[in-house]
Amino acid sequence: RALEPFKGFWCFIGGIGGFEHSSDPQEVVRMEVKGDIGCDFQPTFFTYKYEERKTPSVVLYFHGSIHGVPTPNPLYVSDYKLVPIEEALRLKLGFDHNNILTKFWQHTKK
Repeated sequence: RALEPFKGFWCFIGGIGGFEHSSDPQEVVRMEVKGDIGCDFQPTFFTYKYEERKTPSVVLYFHGSIHGVPTPNPLYVSDYKLVPIEEALRLKLGFDHNNILTKFWQHTKK
């Protein structure tokens, strides 16, 4: 991640800027992926989490597949890496992404 908080950590792609252009969460996540790594993304909703940050927030989590060759936007992304989920579970991730990834892995193994 190229920005604080969690600068230098591995993190999921995310952000809220897309909501300035659309109120559809799937469209917003497609815009965020496109803006961060230059790829098209076909999202499927996974889960959400309520958080108290500067203001109360609902964070939505999606999974899906990317199409294209990743080209990180250096304003937001310092590096990218595609890894098997087993390896990703061992990485030190920013925010609560380790917990969300663990939850996703448990869900997919059912």
